[in-house]
Amino acid sequence: MASIYENSHVTIAATFAQNSNDGLFSNRAYAIHAKRLKCHPHLHVMESVQPFPQGPHIKEKDGWALLTRAWVYQERRLSPRIIYFGKNQVYWKCQNHFASEDGCEDIVLSGNPDIPINLDEWREPHSLSWHASVEDYTNLKLTYETDRLPAIAAVAERMSQTLRKDDVYIAGVWKNSIISDMLWCSDQGHSTPSHRREAPSWSWVSSHGTGVSYVRTKRRSDTVELVSLDYTLVGAPYLGRVRNASVVLKAPTLTITDSEEQSRVKVKDLREDPNNYFPDILTQKYGPKFSTVSLDFPTNELPGLGFAPVNIFTDYDITTASPPFETDTALKIQILQLDQAFIQGLVLRSLPGTSRTYERFGLVVMHGCACTGKQETCEMARRFVKSLPSEELKIV
Repeated sequence: MASIYENSHVTIAATFAQNSNDGLFSNRAYAIHAKRLKCHPHLHVMESVQPFPQGPHIKEKDGWALLTRAWVYQERRLSPRIIYFGKNQVYWKCQNHFASEDGCEDIVLSGNPDIPINLDEWREPHSLSWHASVEDYTNLKLTYETDRLPAIAAVAERMSQTLRKDDVYIAGVWKNSIISDMLWCSDQGHSTPSHRREAPSWSWVSSHGTGVSYVRTKRRSDTVELVSLDYTLVGAPYLGRVRNASVVLKAPTLTITDSEEQSRVKVKDLREDPNNYFPDILTQKYGPKFSTVSLDFPTNELPGLGFAPVNIFTDYDITTASPPFETDTALKIQILQLDQAFIQGLVLRSLPGTSRTYERFGLVVMHGCACTGKQETCEMARRFVKSLPSEELKIV
């Protein structure tokens, strides 16, 4: 199917149609028709129409039913030219231009003749472009969650053929950028975890029924090491389907709870109010290094710098956890990204009956703030990350 769209001369899209029986054409509202002014016979006026949606948040009720479907995403990306039949007018898109019938939305696009398919939006670094694609795609609708990888497989395949020839595609992420690819967060509530995942917990594909987003940064921490990446490929490589996938990372690590102090109440507090929870538990575990007011550096050693706020985006509600949170569940944070004073990491929970094996529980984001200058703030953040113990953890 992807080959058909990619090699087509033009794709005709019934954009407003609710289903395959609605056809291309609609009856435009009277206000949309151009009407000549009596006192100015050469001038015509009409009511402005709703603009063509360019972002990922598209409302089906506004007349863009086709554009809300996830399977259509790769068709739009791969087609060299598309004619969109909207509810009120017709649109044209190719690599060089986007044009509307009334001329009010015409724009010139920067096509790249070196890329033979309609992937001109991808630029360096490719990881940031892939993140943007994932954000757009995951906000679209799928009838079956098992289609989450297949419905974007053609885009991944074409990207591997043109822009990431020396890379490997695994469960929706790329080996050469796997650290940053794992730093996603769920946009709409908490998905329900399952023993029978379609992807490992560190992949955005494991977050069912919700869009995901990335907090974009350009650099990862130089204290992170990818120790190993193991998986068994299932089917064609471009599908990205795997089983028994695990990644071992060695990175600065905060131990939040362990088997001696874990409780359901503490996990609940961590999820609902991390800014109040963090100072108490970290002060208990790490002593005066952390202030009781905010997550601060030692005031006598690194004055004026704290992390405010501390944001934790959990992947699922603890009441739906499977396996459930027990008294021997441990929570840790591995710091994977340090860009100036901006810190990101994974919140991990230990799996029962395993030795140092974890699954992703959420994303943590901290931003350094200081009374001193930007350079001093960045240096303090770097020293903070380097001061943490480095642990080697297996994540499945």
